[in-house]
Amino acid sequence: MRLLHGVLILTCLMTVSVAFAETMACPTRNGVYAFSNHRWLELKPVLAKKVKSRAAFPAHNKVIAQYPGSSSQTVLRSDVSLCGTGIPVGTTFRLALAKQDDRNREVIIGTMNPFSSSFSFDIDKKQEVELQQTVDNSGTYLLHAPHAPDGQYILFMQQGSSLSSTPAAFDFSVEWKVD
Repeated sequence: MRLLHGVLILTCLMTVSVAFAETMACPTRNGVYAFSNHRWLELKPVLAKKVKSRAAFPAHNKVIAQYPGSSSQTVLRSDVSLCGTGIPVGTTFRLALAKQDDRNREVIIGTMNPFSSSFSFDIDKKQEVELQQTVDNSGTYLLHAPHAPDGQYILFMQQGSSLSSTPAAFDFSVEWKVD
């Protein structure tokens, strides 16, 4: 009974947090933002320090992007609400839960044909996290990840349908601890 009561309280808190984030307008300055502690925090771009490939079957290598550090400086403690202002029309955001170790965070970001050296961006299904994306009348992207477990995340900003390199990315971590 106590567990059910705790789950109900947590669900109510998450609903209030998401509703509050939706009523709080995204900042007008160009950028990507995360909602935390009743305010919007600007997410800084993160660059892959290394992109490597690993042999896979059939004749397509897995491409792995390695991001520096074991964790992000931006910590979100609840349901993930993000927004983007000044983002080109037609952009698709994709969210990945990175594998982390003491020094790096890694995401499988696609495949490469070793014969033609062609790269195809596609986050590994085991690492991709559901991300709801809408665009309001002013062109602001509203993003919501309702089922993001604890961990390190990389938010990719994919422009266009075919990519020849790793798309722009932003990082953050999620901790569901209640203070």
